[in-house]
Amino acid sequence: MLKTGADQKLIVHLRMTGALMAQEADKPAPPYAKIKFELTDGVTMWFTDIRTFGTLYLVTNDDEYIEGYETLGPEPLSEGFTADYMRPVVAKSKKPIKTLILEQTFIAGLGNIYADECLALSGILPMRIANTLTDAEIDKLHDAINKVIAQGIANRGTTFRDYKDGEGNKGDNQNHLLVYGRKGQCCKMCGGELLGTKVGGRGTTYCPHCQK
Repeated sequence: MLKTGADQKLIVHLRMTGALMAQEADKPAPPYAKIKFELTDGVTMWFTDIRTFGTLYLVTNDDEYIEGYETLGPEPLSEGFTADYMRPVVAKSKKPIKTLILEQTFIAGLGNIYADECLALSGILPMRIANTLTDAEIDKLHDAINKVIAQGIANRGTTFRDYKDGEGNKGDNQNHLLVYGRKGQCCKMCGGELLGTKVGGRGTTYCPHCQK
């Protein structure tokens, strides 16, 4: 059991397959359990990780340096994540907009699945050069990012292979996606065929009719 004082905090980077799972203390350890935390009220929290890429850091208030942590951008739905924050970064970038929004120094926590969904919902082609976006399009993209992340949270995450929520259940958001993983299928908005390509080396699905 790990005990922390008032001046300590635990920072967990789940990476690809890490998870924090809370369950009743008398239940057996879940698959791929690595670290056990005994909480109050008869609850045990497990850190599980299939690929063992996840990392945990116990830090004090006076020693919070973790490489890469201090350079993270604001998270969607946070107070610091606004369209005005996005505007100057987008305006000076010559990268494809999908590549830009995947940069964790710009927006923290946005991955490949949600990037495709945000761009589909905002009607922007993933391969559009960022600095060609208008202010109105940046506003749409900002709103889409918040909506997509909020939907993902409400649906308990997106499970294609390994992801499970804090209670060990698969997410449901994969059943509500607009484009990701649907190459060759019909667009839910216009009925046209969804196409696939690669942007910055990442598999990408988009609608050539709805996204400009």
